[in-house]
Amino acid sequence: MQVLQLDEKGEIIWKENYDFSDRDVLSTIIKSNDDTYVIGGFIEKKSKSGQKNCNYMLFKINNKGEKLWDNELKSQANDILRKVIETRDGGYLLSGTRKKKGSSDFLVIKLKDKDKPPTEKINIEAFPNPAQSYTNVIINYEYSYGTATLYDLNGRMIKSEKIDGSRTIPIDLSGLPQGIYIIAIDTDVQKDGIKIMKN
Repeated sequence: MQVLQLDEKGEIIWKENYDFSDRDVLSTIIKSNDDTYVIGGFIEKKSKSGQKNCNYMLFKINNKGEKLWDNELKSQANDILRKVIETRDGGYLLSGTRKKKGSSDFLVIKLKDKDKPPTEKINIEAFPNPAQSYTNVIINYEYSYGTATLYDLNGRMIKSEKIDGSRTIPIDLSGLPQGIYIIAIDTDVQKDGIKIMKN
């Protein structure tokens, strides 16, 4: 992967190469709240058997292009990272797809940033928000069972489903009009709610 920083005239300030594997693909870059850059993509590696797998790769650089840390999220599938966002608690939410044995699924992963001081814990988050056809509710604590219920702003229940300890709950918004909705998460540990905007 190659990253360049340009001035307002398009002149190169610095240029750095970051080599992780034979095939590195950069797909997303964000400027973090601490004036650093978090860069995400996927890398292709061969296993001992010769099979090729793709893994999420995330790394952080300072404003001079110096690498601060990197994190390869290894798996036995083809994981293609599409997007990274910084969460309110200073961590990162990674989203993309996982392809394995002919099937393809969403893959969402939450990471902490070890360089940032701990902040007040947020019990639940939603990504994307605003959303179009779906969102994922991220539950940031351990639980055993519960329900996820979608309400409109009038308090009318649209749908409800049981949840069984999963930390990522996909919520289908297709077929609903634009507007603001509330997702209530009621588990054996606690109750939480979050507003979702559909656009």
